[in-house]
Amino acid sequence: VRALQTIKGESRIPKEEVDADKKLYGLAEPEVSLTVSVAGGSATTLNFGKRSEYLGQRYLEVLPAGTLYLVGEELFQQANRIRDDYRDRTPFE
Repeated sequence: VRALQTIKGESRIPKEEVDADKKLYGLAEPEVSLTVSVAGGSATTLNFGKRSEYLGQRYLEVLPAGTLYLVGEELFQQANRIRDDYRDRTPFE
């Protein structure tokens, strides 16, 4: 979750530059989709699309806002893990 804090405003693609065809960004069928919920019921979904070979970054759609970002591959790698990778493995004392 801390890695999500690395998303910066300057990596946001302005809405007027975003094409309506999500296939261009690999978001029609995202490679990884991650939903983060907080107490109180609000949820944010992160859809990771294809990697831009030219820019070396990956497209990320944040819902429900519909904002599109270009993010580093390391954020995708963090999200592309199985659920057990996130659990605390510290033994009980």
